[in-house]
Amino acid sequence: MNHEHDQYLPKQPPSPSQDEATTGEKYTDWGQNAQRTTGEEGTTGDIGHIEAQMRSHLYSETSTSSGQPRKKHNPWDPMTYTSLDELIHMLATPKDHAWQQRAAALRALPRFGNQVSTQTLLEGLYDPDAHVRVAALEAIGTLAHLKPVSTSIIAANLSDPEPSVQAMAIWALSNFPGSLSVPALIRLTRMPDIAPEVRIATFSALYKDHTQEAITYLQDTLNDSSEDWSIQETLIQLFASDSETLPTAMLLTKAQASHVAEMVRIAAIDALLTRTSEYSTILDYLNSTLVHDDAVVTAAKNAEASILEYYMNVAANPFASADQRKQAITILSRFNQVEMLPEEALSRLLLDDDEEISKVAAYALNKRAQRTLRWSNFHTDTLVTNQQRLLRASQKREAKVTFYPVEPSQLTGLSFFIVQALDIYYIALEIAATFVRKKVEYKDISRYIEDKIRAEYIRSLITMRITILPLESLYNIPALARDFLHGETARNAFKELLRQQVIVPYLHNQSAPDSAPSDQEWDAVTLTAFTAWQRICNEVSMACLRFSWGDNSNQQQIQRFNNTLYKLLEAAQLNSIVEYLIPISTPHHPQRTAIEQLKAAQQKLLAYIQQAQAGTVSREPTRERLYQQVVLANRNTIPGKKQFFHDAPALQPDGLAMKMLIDLAHHVSLADNIQGNLLTPAGLPTRTLLADPPGEQEQDNVKTFVTFQSLARPQNFFRPFSAGFYIRSLSALNLQDVLRIRASKEWQNYANTLDKTLNQPFTTFLLHANELYQNYVILIQYITDYLTSQLDFSSHEENKAYWNPQPAFEIEFGGAKVCLSWEETGITCITSGNKLPEIGEQGSSVPYTVSFHIGTPTDATVEGADIALSFEVERGWLAHPHIQWQALLAQLTAIVGRDHMRYETTSYRGAVINLRRSN
Repeated sequence: MNHEHDQYLPKQPPSPSQDEATTGEKYTDWGQNAQRTTGEEGTTGDIGHIEAQMRSHLYSETSTSSGQPRKKHNPWDPMTYTSLDELIHMLATPKDHAWQQRAAALRALPRFGNQVSTQTLLEGLYDPDAHVRVAALEAIGTLAHLKPVSTSIIAANLSDPEPSVQAMAIWALSNFPGSLSVPALIRLTRMPDIAPEVRIATFSALYKDHTQEAITYLQDTLNDSSEDWSIQETLIQLFASDSETLPTAMLLTKAQASHVAEMVRIAAIDALLTRTSEYSTILDYLNSTLVHDDAVVTAAKNAEASILEYYMNVAANPFASADQRKQAITILSRFNQVEMLPEEALSRLLLDDDEEISKVAAYALNKRAQRTLRWSNFHTDTLVTNQQRLLRASQKREAKVTFYPVEPSQLTGLSFFIVQALDIYYIALEIAATFVRKKVEYKDISRYIEDKIRAEYIRSLITMRITILPLESLYNIPALARDFLHGETARNAFKELLRQQVIVPYLHNQSAPDSAPSDQEWDAVTLTAFTAWQRICNEVSMACLRFSWGDNSNQQQIQRFNNTLYKLLEAAQLNSIVEYLIPISTPHHPQRTAIEQLKAAQQKLLAYIQQAQAGTVSREPTRERLYQQVVLANRNTIPGKKQFFHDAPALQPDGLAMKMLIDLAHHVSLADNIQGNLLTPAGLPTRTLLADPPGEQEQDNVKTFVTFQSLARPQNFFRPFSAGFYIRSLSALNLQDVLRIRASKEWQNYANTLDKTLNQPFTTFLLHANELYQNYVILIQYITDYLTSQLDFSSHEENKAYWNPQPAFEIEFGGAKVCLSWEETGITCITSGNKLPEIGEQGSSVPYTVSFHIGTPTDATVEGADIALSFEVERGWLAHPHIQWQALLAQLTAIVGRDHMRYETTSYRGAVINLRRSN
């Protein structure tokens, strides 16, 4: 074929044939010994379907709206070779190497830039195999900016008998400025005998020229209804991101025109995805009727999903502008997609300065909670409100109840704990700041809060033998009270858990489980729940825990509890709290200022405690009175016995941080004094913030570090389970489910391992760590399968979520972290990089904590299952932290290898079991 020496370009160089790229043929080695494992060696006669191959090159790396990948791995892509000499030798001995090897070698040459000789490039043009000639032209075009080649030599290939070589010659020429003329290219596209792939290449070269003459001709061709569909598709792909030369309105017309070929309409829909600034308009058109063709409708739906995903990313991006967030939320609301945002993103949106966005986020969080399986119809608005009648009923009650008094020593050897979320003052950290800043009211988000509390309640009943519940929590927290307020099935299951001593009420100074606290603020809701609780007390002989059942002894123990609380608050690591608070409640305050404010509040708090202990002030420093000093803005307000944020009290500037610290110290003190463990919900600081006094722990615990390093040596210490879809949240279970699960052999195996594991030194914990990991994941698998089998409707997949049950050990000291993670590909060491422990002086000591995680690291862009679990294994103090840190990194690098060292900030999402220190 002879014509002028000026012609074509696809955006990426086309490969020689679609046949070999799609027939599934494989090659054993693309290096020295490549051999075709199926079919015959290629010949020039089997090169076809270049048109489709070139279209695939015009696609970007992302998926099309039709759901297919735009660019798959191409077996013709250049392979990696050890040296340039190896490539030259391969090309110089064509008889010793198959055409596949020669073509791959030519495609690898551009990696060596100027080191490649022009002669080496040109020799490939005379190869007897067309595939190799195509590869040579591709290499020449790629190196056009570095290695000038006579365009006449390239143009000679326009007479090649293979259209694929002609097409690649046009592409190579287009990389040499001035070698192609627009009139010649236009004439070439009109030749009657031109091969389709060459014509497509010519149109691509015209687009690359981008002169007004070329663009006008391309537009006229696209508007020509008699033009071949493949050409229209190619032109749409070329114009995809250029809204000036191909307006969005024209693309929409193509997408909706019933007389247009199906592939052209799909290409138009794909091109619309490049018009980010016009997504709002595009969505409206995609929702209009796209007639008849199933493939087109599928492409439109997939495009709509892609656009909505884009807006979800904008809404979840904390750095997006206010206008971008508002537009994203508006569009997502129109399509009922806001509740699909990750929980962390919705929590941030609750704090948005735009009140409308805050309300939408609150509604979405409540909607998410309503989607949870088996949500009870219980809601506070539906309770009996005849307060006077209930008061008379309560006053007439005289019978004494029967219960089993239990003291902490009687629970020795059993796994039990206090749950921070099952507390009348609890509020999830991610939404606490919304109440402080008065963005939303409690009623706007009550369902979501109840669902979070419910998840921790069920988690405690599944993950421990015994759950200790403060007595007032049972009738003050709706998420707990609903089980005995209505419905015989749930009520009977609750009674059975009391009877089996799975749920054990903790009585601080009450004499019986049906005792009413004197300072209770009775309203219709709590009074209804308390009356129902009193009926339960009459029907069940339950176990009740108290420090001591002797009144004098119990008061002494309460005093000891208060003293522990004081010591914990005194030793609190306040700078660690800022890490939790700055992203949520103090986003505009520098860290140093926040720490200084917290320390000032802490000193005020400790001064009040000292005055109370010295008798200077008359009242005992209970948690409520500590709130008065440093949490509440109005010191005359005493928090009532109901959920703290119901009335959204006004807080002092750093009141939220101090409340978090007081609550943590309160629960840790309670857990320590009953010799139990503490379950901390995801997102709240763990007892790591409350370091034990240095004198109580070894100051140079080299043994722990040596043991930690030894974990990296046996690569098969754990056998990790594969990631997959598990139960989304334990809140999907009800109490009947809990009873059935606890009766299973899977739960028994897990509980037995837990009893052997808890509250043991690090070395003892390691003996059972793999067994604990295996049994916990098997239990979660059983729960997922059990719940799925109980469902009688098709939407149960909504109640599953992705989870990677990955085991990991982590040691943290002074703000520096090292994590050993067991993945399916082997062990990986993740560290906080070269960051040194945060200490004042080189010789200082810092607290350290060793944790064991079962679950994936935090990723706010992914909505994962809420079933991850962490165990705080050991804590103490470490001398010479800088030396220890550097030595630890060096030794772990030597053990796992540099390829398995990652430097990043890693945090683990999930509930944390804070183990009490083994005595």
